[in-house]
Amino acid sequence: MLHGFDGDHISKVVERTGDFYELSMLEYAAALEPYGTVVDVGANIGNHTVFFGMFTPAERIVAIEPYSPAADLLERNIKANKIGDKVVQHTCAVGIANEGLQLIPGKFTNRGHTSVRKVWGYGEMTARPLSELVTDEEVSMVKIDVEGYELEVLVGALELITAQHPALFVEASSRRRQREIGGLLSSVGYYSGIRVSSGTKTFAYLPRNRDRKVIQ
Repeated sequence: MLHGFDGDHISKVVERTGDFYELSMLEYAAALEPYGTVVDVGANIGNHTVFFGMFTPAERIVAIEPYSPAADLLERNIKANKIGDKVVQHTCAVGIANEGLQLIPGKFTNRGHTSVRKVWGYGEMTARPLSELVTDEEVSMVKIDVEGYELEVLVGALELITAQHPALFVEASSRRRQREIGGLLSSVGYYSGIRVSSGTKTFAYLPRNRDRKVIQ
């Protein structure tokens, strides 16, 4: 069960298919058998959070969504699917420490395109590094979908990434972003990205130094 925005793209896909949005990516992630903690950055209404909570062996889900209307639906979907005992929700933006950000809501027909933009001085919100937000956790997987701010989220998560080498699922909407993200992750021990969603440009980046099941 997923509550969503009326007329929204994700809601329409879920209604039409009777299944989760980005299902191919979610099935790929589940096959990796995530354990411990899974982090969902850009959780939106909770499509991925609910799947991770219900259909993977992960013991804890950290769901991060800065856009208040989506965060309200996220909380509602966590309760509706009875996974509140394993989900921790944060209504904030993550990225490079103390970077000022402006929140830009997506169109009525696609609230999933809500994004943040860097601003000079003080923004309406301040980014928190993921490495500081998620501490004392055994993190096996991180999904990042923040509409163009993914590289900054990764930079703010480097301490966590280099220490634990979780599997990463990252949206990269342009070839330039794909090169930047791939270059950064290659430098800290990851394979090249594998596209895992036909509908969105989401790539899986798997660490070289951990025994992982890789699906081609």
